[in-house]
Amino acid sequence: MSFTNIAIDPANLPTFEAVTYQPLSPVYPSLNTGITALVFGMTIVVFLLVASLLNFPLWIKLTLPSILLVIAALMTRFTLEAARVKRFAIREHDILFESGVFWRSQTIQPLNRIQHVEISSGPIDKRFGLAEIHLFSSGSGSATYVIPGLPVSVAEDLREFVLSHRR
Repeated sequence: MSFTNIAIDPANLPTFEAVTYQPLSPVYPSLNTGITALVFGMTIVVFLLVASLLNFPLWIKLTLPSILLVIAALMTRFTLEAARVKRFAIREHDILFESGVFWRSQTIQPLNRIQHVEISSGPIDKRFGLAEIHLFSSGSGSATYVIPGLPVSVAEDLREFVLSHRR
């Protein structure tokens, strides 16, 4: 048997068909934004308490919280946009996940390579009826990727779809 490696003309490559993406739960962006704002708000309050207890100069008490407030606003906005651009698609032979505000990342996981599926939901996610699904491909010890912000029913249906495909 001899080795062959024939060159392929890029013009003859199959075209990537239009994919219909599904958004994550509408609650997910608001929840992420709220958590980010809360964490930064608590950080500013803690700083103000420490600054008053340690008798920091007035310019530090005014300048640093202002800088933290600007950073908090920017990070909260970024968190909102990052959550809004995440989406997924399920096709016959694979699952796609797309994310990224500045740099788009698209991960395509063939269904026949998925070895294990997990659904997890933290206390805040449970309160809002959300879950995330972890897809593990064969040969990797960690999740290939995680699709966050799914309604629990969608995550469970997706898990069943992947597991039935493996059978």
